[in-house]
Amino acid sequence: MWFPPYYPNAYNLRNQLISSGIIVNYQFTSDYDFESLSLAASVVIGRTANGYTVWKDGSGLSFGENQKNKGGRR
Repeated sequence: MWFPPYYPNAYNLRNQLISSGIIVNYQFTSDYDFESLSLAASVVIGRTANGYTVWKDGSGLSFGENQKNKGGRR
């Protein structure tokens, strides 16, 4: 997967997770706690991403939409 190195936090973290065996063949082999939704999304999809819009539930609603509907804060 091509990953633009202009987002070094995600690029370096993805490489670190691959080197440590947490990501193998594009799959997580164990849980990993990310510092932010956007960093998690960027590592998973291989490009910069807004985690509040990228992560979707089974109904297709984004994390941000769910937070808004529940009256939650970002």
